[in-house]
This record gives sequence, C-alpha cells and structure tokens, in this order.
Amino acid sequence: MYRSLRKTCSTLKHITLCFSAGFVVSLTCMDITSIDFAILDWIQETLKCGFLDHVMPFITYLGSGSCFFISVALIMLATRRYRRTAVIMLASIAAGYIVANLIMKNVFARSRPFWIRDDVILLIKGPKDYSFPSGHTVSAFVSATVLFIRHRRFGIPALLLAALIGFSRLYLYVHFPSDVFGGMLVGIAVGTLMNRILDKKLEELPE
Repeated sequence: MYRSLRKTCSTLKHITLCFSAGFVVSLTCMDITSIDFAILDWIQETLKCGFLDHVMPFITYLGSGSCFFISVALIMLATRRYRRTAVIMLASIAAGYIVANLIMKNVFARSRPFWIRDDVILLIKGPKDYSFPSGHTVSAFVSATVLFIRHRRFGIPALLLAALIGFSRLYLYVHFPSDVFGGMLVGIAVGTLMNRILDKKLEELPE
C-alpha cells in the first residue's frame, strides 16, 4: 500500500512538471497574456448580458470547493453499484487539488486578470490565490473524466457542466482562458491516471 502511494505521488509529480514545462514553453513562444485579454474582452463585449450575469455566478458556485461533485460522490458512495466510482472520484478530486492548487499555482504565481485590470467590476468576490491553473476547472474535469470513463451516461452531462464551470470563470473575469485550458488538461490527466491506478486497487468494492 505504501509503495503504491509513493508511486502515485511520483506520477502526480511528473504530471505537474510536464504541464509546468509545457506552459513555460508556450509563454516563451507567444505573448499569451495579450491573447488571453483579447478573448476576455470579446466575451465581455459580445456575450455579457443580464441573464448570464445571474446564471454564471451560480454555475461557478457549483465548482467552488468541488461542492457539487463531492456531493454527487457522497450520494454515490451510499449506493452499492457506484461505490467504487465514488471513492475514485473523491481521491481524484484530492489529487487534483494537490497538483493544481498546492503546487502549480504557487510555482507559476500568475496574477489574475482582475489584478492587472483593477477597474473591472466583478460579479463575485475576487479570489485571492494565484490564477494558473483554474482550480474550479481542474476539479470539475477530474470528476467528469472519472464519470465519463466509468459511466458514460453520467459522464457526458458531467463534461458539459465542467465546460460551463470553466467558461463561467472567464465570463466572471477571474481567470485567463489559458488558465481554464490548462485546468482542463490537468483535470483530464489526473482523472484518467487516478482511475487507472485505483480501479485495480479497489476491486473488492462494487462497481
């Protein structure tokens, strides 16, 4: 068990390093922040409306602290059929938090868009941690990836919700598009990896 835990931690460390290296390379190849701001400004100028001003804070709330997907996992944990999936989801959410929020955010220490453009009026309370990658997006895609791999009928709507959560972070001007895109990739990678590692470890639990 200890050896398996060490192997998992080592693999997560390599994932973090790979994404970190890739992001650094992309920053050296182009002025990605300028592109990010161009996309954010297009969203504000083209899509912003009263209806979305009410809907997007609610959508983003579903991803806050992984509250929605943790609630789903806890409900599944109480059922015999989906117990193994629930355990993998909860473990994957924890792994995603470690990789994204505790490691990558502090490694990159990237400013959020509203820190740079402080004249923007936010619809939600501005987060105080760093920007890259989007933690909301990581946790949403971690959970959705596990569900998609194991139960596709649940996974497809979960992926759609994860995409909406990611978009809400752009609409609310609290993340750059590259933060959300990076969060999506990290979430998919961590969810896929954790499912592969834990599926065999939890064979005694019901599917």
